[in-house]
Parts: sequence; C-alpha cells; structure tokens
Amino acid sequence: MIRFRNFLPLVTAALVGGAVLGTPSQSYALITLDFGAAIGGGVTFDPTDVTPPANGVGTFLFQDGIVPGYSIQITGHSGNTTVGLGALGLLGDITGTYNVGPISVSGMTEQAQVVAGAGATHQFTITDAGGFVFSADVDWISIRTTGVGGVINAGGEINLTNVAYTGTNSDLVQLRNEAQPNHGVATISFQLATSGMLTTLFTTNTSPVTTSFSGSVTSAPEPSQLALLLAGGVTLGLGHVVRRRGAPPKDA
Repeated sequence: MIRFRNFLPLVTAALVGGAVLGTPSQSYALITLDFGAAIGGGVTFDPTDVTPPANGVGTFLFQDGIVPGYSIQITGHSGNTTVGLGALGLLGDITGTYNVGPISVSGMTEQAQVVAGAGATHQFTITDAGGFVFSADVDWISIRTTGVGGVINAGGEINLTNVAYTGTNSDLVQLRNEAQPNHGVATISFQLATSGMLTTLFTTNTSPVTTSFSGSVTSAPEPSQLALLLAGGVTLGLGHVVRRRGAPPKDA
C-alpha cells in the first residue's frame, strides 16, 4: 500500500522545481475537503457485533443525521482552483459496517486493522445541489487511539478507489480529476469524553458508543504524475549543482 504521507515532501520539492522551470503546477493543487458529522449524526462503535476478521473485537458505522441518508457535511475546502463556494455545505454519506480486527497495544497507543463487512456496500459519497453524487469505494485500513482521541485510516494511506462523478460542482470535479480512479485519501478523527482506547470501546464496554467526528478527503498524485513532478525537481537540482561546480571562485 502506498502511503500518502510519504508523498508530501517529494511533491512539495517537485512543485517548487516545476514552478521555477515553468512547468504548470495548478493541476497538482491537491484539493482538500474538510467534513464533519452531519447534524444529529455520529460514528458508532459496537462491541456486540463481532464479525470477521478472526478474533475481531467489534464494528463501527456512521449514523445518519437529521436528514435521512446523509452522515457527513462538507465544512471547508482548500487547494481548490476555482473561486466560489464549491462543495461547502454539501451533504454526503459513508455507508456500510466496518469490522475491527485484533487490537495491538504499544504504550498509550492502541491500533487495529479495519476490514469491510461481507456483503455490504462501503462507499464515501458527496451529493451536489443538482443531485449528482461523487462516489468512491472506501477502505478504512486501520484505526488507532491515544488517550481520548482516535484516528480512522491512521496511516493516511490511499483508500478511495473507483472514484466517479458526473456533475459540475467545481470542487467535486477537481477532486474527481485528481483522485480518479484510485488515488483518493480520506481520514477521520474522533474524540470521546472518557478514555477512547480501543480496548475500552470494544472490550470494556458492553453496549455501543456514539460520538461526533471530523475528517478530510483529498487527492494523491498518480504514480506517473509524481514521476514527472520528481523529474522536474531532480532536473532543477542537478542544474544547480552543475552551475555551482562550474562557477569560478569569487576572488578570481
């Protein structure tokens, strides 16, 4: 699995190199849409629903808000290339039930793998004002807690595939173009009033716990685009080294 966080230093350097060389960088803006639980919604951790994988400890799912069929709402956008509201305020959904595997403990940090439940649909969607739906299959990969806070897709890995959208909302068009077909990243964080450790959520508790959450969805460069960006950055760096080595001493 390619880790998105490992791209960031490389992409930054390549973008700088491309800008200096005159290579267009706008198409690599990497839009980010922030979202939160829709009003009345939340994420529910259920220790009573023990399904695969083997030795699993429970499941989680995203509850609809006061508007049926919608569990998230877009609260912010950055890196967008078109002026305007874009996707701000749009509602969306995260469908399906997600199974939490065995928990590993390292000091105050607890982590487990996440797999999709058999036979269910598992999608991340955002619906525009015209009813067109941005959709992607979503794999949450891992869940991690420290203290009262937790993160889903804790490694920030590419986890959105089969990205599709046929509407005209500028933010969603940009996200589709940058993330299509298999280069989107969604992460979620949550807080609990008391200990948010996975062992508390899934082994100490005997009933489901629901809490609010926030997150973000963004795009990652395709490997071919990343190679072009890096080529621009490397070319710039080599040119700089050659000029430095070939330059006469200042006192010559």
